[in-house]
Amino acid sequence: MKVFWIMLKAGLNDRISLIWSVVFPVAILLTGRVFIQDEILGWYFLVGVLAISALSYGLMGTAFDYFTHRSTDVFKIVALSRTGIGLFLFYYTFARLLVTIIGLFLIFSVGTFILQISANIINPMGLILYLFFLALSSNLMGIISANHGKNAGGIATITNIIMIMMIASSSLFYSSELLPDWLAKIFRFSPLEVMADLAKAASTEVFAIIYAALFSAILALAAFLTFARE
Repeated sequence: MKVFWIMLKAGLNDRISLIWSVVFPVAILLTGRVFIQDEILGWYFLVGVLAISALSYGLMGTAFDYFTHRSTDVFKIVALSRTGIGLFLFYYTFARLLVTIIGLFLIFSVGTFILQISANIINPMGLILYLFFLALSSNLMGIISANHGKNAGGIATITNIIMIMMIASSSLFYSSELLPDWLAKIFRFSPLEVMADLAKAASTEVFAIIYAALFSAILALAAFLTFARE
């Protein structure tokens, strides 16, 4: 558990990632308020902004933070045992997950105020599941990106590509009706699109829960198998 507290403290001290994942989304929300007057559209827009926040801290922030640890003695010791790798990744991911969720709830609170979204259109359980899987998958993708990056430039390239692909393949900021029919059908099963359904739907989406859980499990396995140290 000591590793968890150390990583949690480090995550809270990752000021650049925290500022970027909070200030930038708030700026987007303030801009969106000028153009969005419909409450439902406002909620969908907030769901998309939450994804940007999670990807900013969980994907990009985690990738760079994790990469800085790769040359440390901690990683060298951890790498001596498969059990050690698993526990380390669990504690590290759990710590970053908590910080990510705190940031997401902050964005959610600010966003509902700015966009004047009432509680009656929000499915609490769906929202919680969305934030959890969004934060978990973002951080795991950050770890995987750091495992494959050779330097800071490589990390930036990998995370930017993943972020663009995740957002572009979802309909968080545009209507899927604008896409060719075949592409819209493919994008319907993109991870971010399916996870967003948890927050957008008025009832529990069983398929989305199973999909998000399997996607997160696959990412966790990939993070474990690609564990890298300098």
